[in-house]
Amino acid sequence: MMTKGIDVSQFIEAFIQTARERLLKLEQAFLKLEKKETKELVQEAFREAHTLKGEAKMLGLKEISEVAHSLENLLGEIRDKKRKGSETVDELLKKLEEIKGFINQIDKKEIKKETKISQQETIRIKTGLLEKMGNLALETVLNLRQIEKNNFYLRQLLKKQIELKKEWENLSDFFPSEEIQAFQEKLFSFFENLKKVWFRYENTLSYQSPITEELFYQSISSRMVPLSTIFNLYSRQIRDMAKELGKLVDFTVSGGEIEVDRAIVEALNEPLIHLLRNALDHGIELPLERQKKGKPEIGKISLKATQHKGKITIEVEDDGRGIDLNKIKEIALKHGIIWKEREIKKEIPLEIIEIMSFSGFTTCDKVTKFSGRGVGLDVVKKVVEHLNGSWRIFSEPDKGTKVILELPISIALLPSLLIKANGQLFAIPTKWIEEIREIKIEEITKLQNRELIKLNKDSISLLDLNQVIGFSRLSPRPRIPVVILRYQEYRCAFKIENLVDNQDIIIKPLNKYLKTSLALGSSILEDGTVAIILNVFELVKASSDTKYYFKETFKPFKKKTLKVLVVDDALITRTMLKNILVSAGYEVTTAVNGMDALKYLAETPFDVVVTDIEMPKMDGFQLTSEIKRHPNLKDIPVIIITSHETEEEKRKGLEVGADAYLLKSKFSQEFLLETIERLTS
Repeated sequence: MMTKGIDVSQFIEAFIQTARERLLKLEQAFLKLEKKETKELVQEAFREAHTLKGEAKMLGLKEISEVAHSLENLLGEIRDKKRKGSETVDELLKKLEEIKGFINQIDKKEIKKETKISQQETIRIKTGLLEKMGNLALETVLNLRQIEKNNFYLRQLLKKQIELKKEWENLSDFFPSEEIQAFQEKLFSFFENLKKVWFRYENTLSYQSPITEELFYQSISSRMVPLSTIFNLYSRQIRDMAKELGKLVDFTVSGGEIEVDRAIVEALNEPLIHLLRNALDHGIELPLERQKKGKPEIGKISLKATQHKGKITIEVEDDGRGIDLNKIKEIALKHGIIWKEREIKKEIPLEIIEIMSFSGFTTCDKVTKFSGRGVGLDVVKKVVEHLNGSWRIFSEPDKGTKVILELPISIALLPSLLIKANGQLFAIPTKWIEEIREIKIEEITKLQNRELIKLNKDSISLLDLNQVIGFSRLSPRPRIPVVILRYQEYRCAFKIENLVDNQDIIIKPLNKYLKTSLALGSSILEDGTVAIILNVFELVKASSDTKYYFKETFKPFKKKTLKVLVVDDALITRTMLKNILVSAGYEVTTAVNGMDALKYLAETPFDVVVTDIEMPKMDGFQLTSEIKRHPNLKDIPVIIITSHETEEEKRKGLEVGADAYLLKSKFSQEFLLETIERLTS
């Protein structure tokens, strides 16, 4: 790209990144402007728009420059009191969407070019590849730690060698002969060589250890991203949803600067969307209802993150109507769940959270675009467990609800206790282990076919871990190792066949054929052995303390959650579509091109496919054609969403078998959801 004889292509990538940051600042400013107009806020937004216009103009990006100029004009009118800021926000946000569209188009062109090193010596690299490199670095560190252990054992052997050498010298005095003397010389020579090799080995190790440790810390750092990566997306979503629901809400965010493992941030997006949607749809009342209750018309929702000792706490809180436990009890009994009456103050007990988290469980009488499908808390539960975290819910009638998620800052390494059951290695995350002890068989008591042991003054359930996993019961023995687990207020103990070691391990996903609710994943240890990582929440649930809340005849709710495959190579568009569909209660998988989509379609049954046209490797037309030609896929509805607006392209889309053809220029969240409902009903 040339502007006045200057090649500006080297600046495009940096411009795209900077422009997106400016657009995010402008969006946040406009949302604040809707609530309260201040001179400083307007001036700050005006300055950002003006700078964006200037940068785009310098690079010859006329469309962006023109839209930024119109933004500048609108903000100028607000500054000069010719317009009200609160009444202009919709128009300002539309301008931002126009600029985002132009930037996405430019970004697509840049992605298709060969990766180039920019002026700042940065390079575009796939996050998946970066993660693999980071994991390899972590495995290198773990292997070095094992080598350091081996070095300790070698040092012990060398000490033993010195002792043996002295013993041999004493004995050889009693048996003087030429043969013994010759053997002694060879033996001592071997000992000296062994010592030299060990010194070299230890010197190399002492040099390598700090380098590898630095590699470890850098690998962890490379995985960290600020929570603002996702937190900044929610203000706009809450604002738009509140308008549709006719509610007034003040949404505040804090803690976005805290850096967390990228995998955790990506996994958190979906559950946080559900929790915020629940807070707004189920929690916050309509203005008239709030007035009648003596509350301010404007409801409050807050999203807050804090950090403490290697973990993060995320709180989603609202001042709405609270959780209707009577309604939950009514629906639970209707579906065959035994309800234990108990006094509930603020904190919702774990067994009731478990009921609320069943897939398909909902207190809504009808399905809307925001709720009623019964997938919200189910998603939260699965993600929190997968990340080896915990969650709690506090609620009071007409005062509001607070959901607290506690998660590790990184899932790169998981400190674990390794144990053996039926010869197979298993890992229990040490975070949940309260105590490890050995008990005598006479310390075990029985109550109604349940085994119990005393822990301080409390009696807690004792289970056979081998039996819980699915193996044969342990044979009786006089002394038994026991691991005591605590998950929130619940505790239980497990008999262990064999305690092995404490070790930091790297979590890897289980093969899909081995997946079970009892396992979080697997890990390959230094010697190549595979250890299955156990899900402590499921182990605690398996104890007889909590199990009796559910009838054995209970069957899952039958409401089906539709699975949608979104295919688009543009990250912003892909994420936006996913957020819209997740908010509407769909289970969403994303693919970056047609080839990627076909891999997912071969493994998972989807109810609908939403695809772009322009994509590398295989475009949307080719993908649609492949789906409609395949005997097992042909009945899946395909929706094309594109910026191609000519009749010829629309005709081509319908000819290859698309069931709907939606234009990005006229894109409407409501129309997309209606189209999916129509095609899948």
